[in-house]
Amino acid sequence: MLIIYVLLNNNDKNIQHKFWDLIVERANWKGLGRALDIGTGAGALAIKLAMKFPEIEVIGIDNWGIGWNYSQKQCESNAKLAGVQDRVKFIKASAENIPFENEEFDLVVSNFVLHEVRNIKNKVLLIQEILRILKPGGKFLVQDEIYNKKHYGDIEQFMSKMQKIGLKKITLERTPKEVNFSKIFSKMFKAAGILFGIK
Repeated sequence: MLIIYVLLNNNDKNIQHKFWDLIVERANWKGLGRALDIGTGAGALAIKLAMKFPEIEVIGIDNWGIGWNYSQKQCESNAKLAGVQDRVKFIKASAENIPFENEEFDLVVSNFVLHEVRNIKNKVLLIQEILRILKPGGKFLVQDEIYNKKHYGDIEQFMSKMQKIGLKKITLERTPKEVNFSKIFSKMFKAAGILFGIK
């Protein structure tokens, strides 16, 4: 993962930022209420949301486990450097058991994280957990290796299940055509997709 991180931050004019910017743009959100970033890492996406929408509160959750070069302290330091520390909070938590009450958030985002929740094979269960904490009419946007059968199974079956869990809207599109990166990264992220839904 460290090698991938270095590659991402030293090539193609920082692809990580392209991914994060794409999520913020695709959310098509008015920027009112509370947002949750699942698997926040170093807090970059949560911070970008706070900077884009000056009236919101953002919470970033992550396990910050062994093998990842991130920490809660690093997130808090990054938020302070960006001047949004009064509206961004970071806590240790998992995507499989989000420590919030039902219908607390207006927007939930996640960037290349859900495939890392390896003890939950059925990713629909993770989406259902997202929906639990999302307000009616709230939006979620998950960018991940959705077209990778190892993680999400048959994509048609996955989307069929998604359409049965009571969403007002659900769409899926591939990521690479939006990010426009070089051949090495195009191959690396060929299974990447953006799942967007409205509860």
